[in-house]
Amino acid sequence: MVDETILKIVMRCYYARQFEELITSYGFSLKNRWGGYSGELYGQGPELVVEFGYRT
Repeated sequence: MVDETILKIVMRCYYARQFEELITSYGFSLKNRWGGYSGELYGQGPELVVEFGYRT
């Protein structure tokens, strides 16, 4: 090993609904959501993937 870097990153876990509320509370709108990076339906995949943007 040539170099080592340790970053102290705060990690938070949210329920899906809480995360969506957090996004909208900062003025963004939810554009789409999926259940995974392979395009699974929302609630049917292993992850929560959201697309959001500025409110128009």
